[in-house]
Amino acid sequence: GVILVAAILVAVNVIAAGTFFRLDLTEQQEFTISSATKEILRDLDDLVTITVYMTDELPTQLSTLRRQISDTLDEYRNYGRGNIQIDFVDPASDPPLEKKMRSMGIPQITAQTLDKDQFKAVNIYLGIAISYLDRQEVIPVVQDTYTLEYDLTSAILKVSQDEAYVVG
Repeated sequence: GVILVAAILVAVNVIAAGTFFRLDLTEQQEFTISSATKEILRDLDDLVTITVYMTDELPTQLSTLRRQISDTLDEYRNYGRGNIQIDFVDPASDPPLEKKMRSMGIPQITAQTLDKDQFKAVNIYLGIAISYLDRQEVIPVVQDTYTLEYDLTSAILKVSQDEAYVVG
């Protein structure tokens, strides 16, 4: 009986290894991306690169932001079927990269942090660049993840469309 159960578990793992499944039990489906985003990601023809320019040492009040962004981008990668590449870059120690980011429209932000009973001002980066072929869109500052899905999906849609639609 034990060998049979073990064989069934191995068979289920082999079959399920190629599929992605996540269950979101929150009341408002906080950790699930919308069906419209899933459809846009499925329809991508080529590689979209999402580069997150974020300082490694964030202030305490922003400490969970990196994890939230990473979780959202993992969803994008999974539904993108190999057409989403994600890079995290800390530009703080690279002056030429900082200059490039300013020209892209990603600013350096000054944030206050409490360290040993003193307020200190630290310079941080919280921007995202979305690249597709020769086109690029930028989300200059991500302060929270409340509108992150909308911003990312809009940017992916802008860079991946061949022609711009005009209303009116």
